[in-house]
Amino acid sequence: MPVRLYYNPRDEQAAPENSVSCHAGLKSTLRKLPATTYEGSHHLGSNLTGTAKTVRWFASF
Repeated sequence: MPVRLYYNPRDEQAAPENSVSCHAGLKSTLRKLPATTYEGSHHLGSNLTGTAKTVRWFASF
């Protein structure tokens, strides 16, 4: 099953190292997100950007 992980190195709530560690164990694709903010939060910006990219990825199947 294809797995794709997204991370934002500036996320203040979810450590990017978690995605890197999971990537190694799952043999997944790891995609770096741009440092987008929403209401001053990189975490919320990651949520918006990552969700949009995930929806587009699923729609491609």
